[in-house]
Amino acid sequence: MPPSRKYSPLQGNPTGQNFEASLYGDVSANDQVSSFDGSLVLRISAQQDISPYYTHQPRDSIAADVSGNGAVSSFDASLIFRYSVGLIPRFPVDNAPSWLPKPAGPGTFTARLQLASTAADTFVYELLVTGEGSFYSSDGVLAFDPSSFGVLSLEPALVDSAIHFAVHRKPEKISFALASTRALQSEAPLIRLRLFGKRRDAAGTPPQILKLQVDESSATVLFTGEGTTGTVQFLGVSPNPFNAEVVFRFFIPADKSNVTAPEIRIYDVLGRQVRTIRPGLAQDGYVNVRWDGKNSSGRPVASGLYFARIRFGKNVKVAKVVCVR
Repeated sequence: MPPSRKYSPLQGNPTGQNFEASLYGDVSANDQVSSFDGSLVLRISAQQDISPYYTHQPRDSIAADVSGNGAVSSFDASLIFRYSVGLIPRFPVDNAPSWLPKPAGPGTFTARLQLASTAADTFVYELLVTGEGSFYSSDGVLAFDPSSFGVLSLEPALVDSAIHFAVHRKPEKISFALASTRALQSEAPLIRLRLFGKRRDAAGTPPQILKLQVDESSATVLFTGEGTTGTVQFLGVSPNPFNAEVVFRFFIPADKSNVTAPEIRIYDVLGRQVRTIRPGLAQDGYVNVRWDGKNSSGRPVASGLYFARIRFGKNVKVAKVVCVR
């Protein structure tokens, strides 16, 4: 190991708790820092289970947090990769007097998914990051309606040996972590998501960015296909006509700090209110809100035309729904 590389062993915290001495970046606890440790951090950022190397105990998280901002992200993986090949002589946390967290540096980035191409039932979306200057890493979660799409692949848009990538799939969302040993330029496609449509109107419910970080700073997320920041979006109603129940589809962003919960009010043709549905904001991503075809007293409504007044954010839409018994 080059003598210029400086390690800072973990000592403990002000409460007197003792930690096992460890090297910053040595997540595997084998007394050396290597690209394997960077791969472990990358997989942690993508929400993969990598026990027994990492169990969320204090020693693990502090060893992995080489930036010293109090969190583990793909930016830490990028630092470890760069350190292991000698591109940087030390970690940012080495410059601190202790292991206590340092605030993350400011960054202004905007992220959006755009439809790049379609062929038959295949849809290709690209993630673009816009900001001032370059960056080294990105952590994110992409959400999609599993009744509309299935995943074919998620991969870096650039074929570059400097880029390291990890993915964790779930039925309705994908977590990813990307780290690079070279600076990445904004405006160029970063991630490419390939989906196959399960139904004809799949394009009406495009995938969305649930959350995204760039170099440990949260990015402003734009709603796919629109020039507005992530808010509650109404995506349609189906089946229509309906018999037993009808489903109202919404997209709810992960950041709910400036979000108003949607509200659905059902009226009959005479203008009488039949039912009010308030689904709340407990879930995020693609959310299905169901009306069971019953009034506020729990009795099934009669066959006929009904109007759903749907309020989401500052928007109001009226949808016609037909009940057929």
